[in-house]
Amino acid sequence: MGRRLAVALGGLLLAACGYRFAADGGPLPKGVGHVAVPTLKNLTAETYLSAWLTEELRRELARGGHGEEQGAEARLDGTIEQVGGGPLALKSAAPFVNGQPVAGAMLAPANPGLYSAQVTVTVRLWRGAELLAEVDHFQRQEPYLPSDDLATMEANRRLALRRLAATVARELVARLEAAP
Repeated sequence: MGRRLAVALGGLLLAACGYRFAADGGPLPKGVGHVAVPTLKNLTAETYLSAWLTEELRRELARGGHGEEQGAEARLDGTIEQVGGGPLALKSAAPFVNGQPVAGAMLAPANPGLYSAQVTVTVRLWRGAELLAEVDHFQRQEPYLPSDDLATMEANRRLALRRLAATVARELVARLEAAP
């Protein structure tokens, strides 16, 4: 009982000090309030990525107070243009002593120590036929660990793409909010 009272009083104190819980986002260009986000066009073989990125864009816009409502005044169209990746960093292939390769030592084949997944996206914010803002060929990458097991390697890559969808959505919405 005492704990509930303390929590309630703490909430009142925060409210009295002018603190409130609010959305993180800033204004969108030309006073746009709510934005519809149709499923992004996907030019890649990663069929699930368009659903993930569309979901994350909707979530970020809603977090900023621009969530999709019936009769939204603008729409955000997008295209996933490319997905790529590969080895990001290599483990040392030669034995070293004091930072120098050992002369005559047998070299092991290069062993990737880290891979990355990469995505390229373009989005455009429209009000009717008027283009309000555009982020063209936006590219980000996300690291992931390799594995000798192909199923584990693919699972790690998909998890990296899932994290990448959230990062890309967050950064794209921030760029739209910063647009004039």
